[in-house]
Amino acid sequence: MTASGTTRVLAALQLCSRILAAGVGLVVLVSVLGGGPLSIDRLASLPRSVGTVLTTSTSSSSDGAAMRPVGRARLRRQLQELLAHHATLVVRFMRSTVSEDAGFVDAANAVLIRNTEDLQTTLAPAIGTDDAAAVAKGWADHTQALFRYAAALRDDDDAAQQDARQELSSYVDEQATLLADATGGHVDEDMASAGLRMQIDLLLYQIDAYARGDYEQAYE
Repeated sequence: MTASGTTRVLAALQLCSRILAAGVGLVVLVSVLGGGPLSIDRLASLPRSVGTVLTTSTSSSSDGAAMRPVGRARLRRQLQELLAHHATLVVRFMRSTVSEDAGFVDAANAVLIRNTEDLQTTLAPAIGTDDAAAVAKGWADHTQALFRYAAALRDDDDAAQQDARQELSSYVDEQATLLADATGGHVDEDMASAGLRMQIDLLLYQIDAYARGDYEQAYE
């Protein structure tokens, strides 16, 4: 194998490991939001429990209002669908920004707004209306920061890229703290931070490759 071939294989393997880690973080986050504290036994049982109808749980919202029972399996499924949809949309959103496809940027932005509204609606019965609104605001803000990063790449504006990266770093810290507080510690702050940071890193990784014309690496 040539040196360039070896480098490409190593890069692909590194990306796969990062995607796997991000997937684990997402599974843990979705599972814990679905109900129950995190434990090694619970984590080990997740693959076997996918699709299983779990018992329901009740909790109190951050604004003091009593909440209706939340179906854990249903909540987990809804969050998985919304987060997967967001990931697909935001990748297209960023790439269309770089390639200056203004029509698609506007269309994707509209769908991303609806996706965030759906996320807030889904989370409200589990963590309360106030915390769900705060999570959704942070989610919308980070989506816009990703757009600004892509626009800065398009314009070759290094300073704007750094500003967007700083916004995203602050978002990770704030959102991880919010998720930990909103779930009464059921979502571990450090794990939430690691999962969110991995999500950001992967999105920036793919758009950097796309902007420099390395489409093979971007799509890997």
